[in-house]
Amino acid sequence: MAIVLTACGTSASAHSVDAFGLPLGQPLTRAELAAHSESHLFYPGSKMLRRVGSNQIPNPHETEPNPAYAGAILTTSATADQLYAFYEKELRPRGFYAVNDYRLSTQVSGRTWEVDRRVQVQVGIFNPVLLKQDENITAVTQPGDLVYEVVLVGYSQHPSGDATPSSSTGLILPRSLIRF
Repeated sequence: MAIVLTACGTSASAHSVDAFGLPLGQPLTRAELAAHSESHLFYPGSKMLRRVGSNQIPNPHETEPNPAYAGAILTTSATADQLYAFYEKELRPRGFYAVNDYRLSTQVSGRTWEVDRRVQVQVGIFNPVLLKQDENITAVTQPGDLVYEVVLVGYSQHPSGDATPSSSTGLILPRSLIRF
């Protein structure tokens, strides 16, 4: 009888979700993150170049997996200050707060907002030359336009209640651009 109760308890916990509505105790998927509005919260008037995303996958060379993420690479005529101010204004009321940011080597600047210690919105502005060189993504822009990425990033949660990345630093491990 104890075995049946243990199995039921395990099954029930596998279906529990956090305050953000993401499942606990299992790897996150791109689709789960894409279902949230933050994964397609774009600066007004932006033009989409492509959607990006990936499921959370093991990283054989690290102790932590690569995170799940969903978002897009876009262009805008806004300045960097206008872009970051927009995300600050939109994300603060949703419970997100600024943390140390991680940016890709092809990005010249970035900002990160976090909620529930396991979900982040990362906004990064690309160097268009490096984006073309390293990722083979060409953005046709007007002088002064920015090429940027916004992604909703998340990790599964361990039974201890801690998210996979170090919550004290606010850093998320590198992720590669995966195109659909």
